[in-house]
Amino acid sequence: MKISYIQNSSMMSTTNLISKHTKNVEITPETIRAVAVGLEGNIDGMIYGVVSRLATKYGFDKEDANKYLNNLIELKWGRSDNIKMADMTSEVTQTTQMETNIIQSLTMQSISEPIKNIENQDAVTKQHHVNAVKQPPASNSIADKEQNYGSMSPSLLVECIELYNNTTQSEREINNKLKNKKIRLSNFPSHISEAIAMYAINKEHGFMPNWDSTDKGDLCYTDQTGKKIRFEVKGSINLYDSGPVSFGPTEEWDKIYFVDGVNTQNKIYKVYEVELSNVSEIWKSIKVSKKQTYYEQCLQKRRPRIQFCGIHSQLGKNCKLIFDGHISTLF
Repeated sequence: MKISYIQNSSMMSTTNLISKHTKNVEITPETIRAVAVGLEGNIDGMIYGVVSRLATKYGFDKEDANKYLNNLIELKWGRSDNIKMADMTSEVTQTTQMETNIIQSLTMQSISEPIKNIENQDAVTKQHHVNAVKQPPASNSIADKEQNYGSMSPSLLVECIELYNNTTQSEREINNKLKNKKIRLSNFPSHISEAIAMYAINKEHGFMPNWDSTDKGDLCYTDQTGKKIRFEVKGSINLYDSGPVSFGPTEEWDKIYFVDGVNTQNKIYKVYEVELSNVSEIWKSIKVSKKQTYYEQCLQKRRPRIQFCGIHSQLGKNCKLIFDGHISTLF
């Protein structure tokens, strides 16, 4: 076998490389058939090694990238034809190191371009995340989202919702069997309404209140100036048609939210936002009866009670719907 000297092979196109270095090369068909099988293993090994390192560095899906690159190799090299050709012979021919080097040098160029494109694309994505530091980077990973959202994670909230829905569904089925007196449906749990409000605030305003807060208020958030903002949350299984919303005479908040769970069986909710504190003159002036305001009953150490429709009608534009949809759209 005669082999010509290889010079600067990595800088040449595949076509030119084959043309330049096969002038004096005499390689039998049996040798090519045997090399084809080994070449496939070499390609797979190189792809797996490079993609594994890139996946660890940039966080993309390793399995999908491996499939993508393998498809590129098959389209460009016709690897499936090489396998068929190797299967046609039972001969096992030993190849020299120089033969392997020639084929590997050709292979490296065919896979280097798609690998380089992946590195460039991930570098651009990484820089975009750095530029958007004010917002957490988007992620398709459920694990990443669970970590960012704290203890009341999306999956845990959905679990709580399904447990409550199953309970109320069972209660309805029991009521269908009762002839006269009916049992009362379980109240809409505060931990669910607070978590739904928390995610709605994040979706609307771009920041996540603390569900685990032990400060006054159901939710709490510390702004850039260090000021703590307290959020009160009221929820109901039927916000408009159920009984009145009840308030403690000493309750304090900076903003208050109302969550309507009338369509909870379908995991669809509405969240209303009132950006008025409990000491706001507008809020204090809400009529809770024909003769008394909210503030007047608080001064008497009474618990003000008023239906949400009454709050909504009196506050007008100060009571804004910020979310209306399926729970999954909040995450």
